[in-house]
Amino acid sequence: MFEYINRVHVRRLHVHQTISRTFRLADDILADIRTFTASPEDMRAISPNPDLIAEINASSGVQYPVTIKGSYLIENPALCSSVPDLSVLIIVHTAPNHFEQRNAMRKTWANDTNYNSLGKVKTLFLFGTVHNQTVQIELEKEFKEHQDFLQGDFVDAYRNLTHKGVMGYRWVSERCRNAKYILKVDDDIVVDMYRLFTKVIPKYSNKTKQILCNHISPGTMRIIREKKSKWYVNEKHFKRQKFYPEYCSGFLVLFSNDVIPALFKATTVTPFFWVDDVYLYGLAPSHVPGIKYNGLEQKDHMLDGNKALKCYRNETMNNQHKCDYLVTGSRKMQVSVAIWSEMTKQYEKVSFCRSFTLVFSSSAIPKVTRKEPKIEEHERDVTDTGDKDLTIRLKQLTNKNNSDMKPSNSMKKKIINTATTKTSSDSKTERVVSLMHRLLDQKQKKKKRRQRHVISESESCTIEGKKKKKVEVEEVTVNAVTDNAMAIAGLSKMVEKLIDKFDRMSASNDSKQSS
Repeated sequence: MFEYINRVHVRRLHVHQTISRTFRLADDILADIRTFTASPEDMRAISPNPDLIAEINASSGVQYPVTIKGSYLIENPALCSSVPDLSVLIIVHTAPNHFEQRNAMRKTWANDTNYNSLGKVKTLFLFGTVHNQTVQIELEKEFKEHQDFLQGDFVDAYRNLTHKGVMGYRWVSERCRNAKYILKVDDDIVVDMYRLFTKVIPKYSNKTKQILCNHISPGTMRIIREKKSKWYVNEKHFKRQKFYPEYCSGFLVLFSNDVIPALFKATTVTPFFWVDDVYLYGLAPSHVPGIKYNGLEQKDHMLDGNKALKCYRNETMNNQHKCDYLVTGSRKMQVSVAIWSEMTKQYEKVSFCRSFTLVFSSSAIPKVTRKEPKIEEHERDVTDTGDKDLTIRLKQLTNKNNSDMKPSNSMKKKIINTATTKTSSDSKTERVVSLMHRLLDQKQKKKKRRQRHVISESESCTIEGKKKKKVEVEEVTVNAVTDNAMAIAGLSKMVEKLIDKFDRMSASNDSKQSS
């Protein structure tokens, strides 16, 4: 055992020597970036609570968390200070042998290269010492490659999670004052960072002393007294109490960074209690004046990763916004990768809808109005040509009940050629064709031939339009040639008949003049 401790401290000395230069640089930078800090008045207001001390009734062996003054065995002190304008520091409570979970996070949602336009993110994994020398060697290799974890001088165990959390508070207070927000998570979840940056963080951009979490209200969570339970609490703690005071579930807790130093100071006056969620996000914050809890909604989290995946892959549920999770569970690399892929698709779809709405919103499309020709004018113009059948046909076009305008597919190409290439020198022929086009435009409006796209303000890009707030967007006539061809097709034979008739009339007049 003594040999193991000596090896640990030799490694600690070696690690500190290799990063001593970075450490000095970090100290220089930290002097200029300690901006997100609790006020002196709040810090002075944090003091012991005799009633709470009596309720906790900490054992004589460990009165307060050992990491309040413990040493760091492995750390990268410049993790935060080396990043200008750091948006979020992710603090992860992880077990030393959870190599796969950490790699899954690095490859997916904790990797800010996937969303660097939204903000800068760094990740810090926390754990204590291990007795397995093989695991310790692997940890040192991992640190050499990633430089993203902190190992404290305490035994890593489930009932020592409070020590781990206090170590995180302390390190952030000392080394990471430039991050705007601190996101504490467990290593078996996936966070939708797109949603965090676009939906969640903007709500707290100008606020202080904020905690966002799955909030447990006082008097709602029972204290487990069954000895066989993983969460068994001895009768001497919270004696004669049936329920815990308010606290947060620890799978995801978002802090405004100004509150972290105050929370760390609060741990120095809050006796140790082994249930980490209750201690770190309930008992300690109770000493900070003005702290504000913000609760996640039930729809924001789905800790069953397989159920979350099923929801993401169900198009109907996606369109109904039943899969807009901020956080989901995941215990395997492949599940994390799959969930992150679905979150990315969801964000890309939302981004496309926003761009589409911006370009094609009804307010952006100029409404063109023109005076519609009167039917009497059409009748008069056509009557001048002497074609009564054409007059009747034009009247039929203006009849609301008329439905025989559908073109024949075989006639489309022929009609386009007829409409675009066949001309006549007779001005009346051109006049009649022009009037037909104007009538067709009028008929198109009455039959609502323009397609309509319905885009929900909630950015779903659905056509059904089942959501409450909808924005109807008229499609700009992109396929104008095709639309005109289909409209002209219904009158193709009539146009040809009209032109042929004028040709015969002209030929007859020429023959009469020659005779």
